[in-house]
Amino acid sequence: VARTTSDPPRGVSIQAFGIFSKIREIDTLLIARPELRGRVFESHPEVAFCRLNGDQAMLLPKKIKGSVNPAGMAERKALLCRHGYEMDFVDQPPPRGAAADDFLDAAAMALIA
Repeated sequence: VARTTSDPPRGVSIQAFGIFSKIREIDTLLIARPELRGRVFESHPEVAFCRLNGDQAMLLPKKIKGSVNPAGMAERKALLCRHGYEMDFVDQPPPRGAAADDFLDAAAMALIA
């Protein structure tokens, strides 16, 4: 479907394949427990950063061609600190298995939750 409905034609991303099981998991939960439907929301980290930034997109990308962009990461860390996080917290190494940008994304999502 993705290839036939996009221009230029694109397939489903590897990232999407990586989260399909999680999507199924939450879908199963919400079917089994409909009372949770009003409490569970989907979002995206860049939407969270935009909201925290006064509804303005971040000026710098967090990654460039798959590599971390230090300036973009610094911009996001500064924004998180303006919203209550300590620099020591946002500067710490991410938990095992998480990338530094994923850690900042999770911190932003927690603020808007």
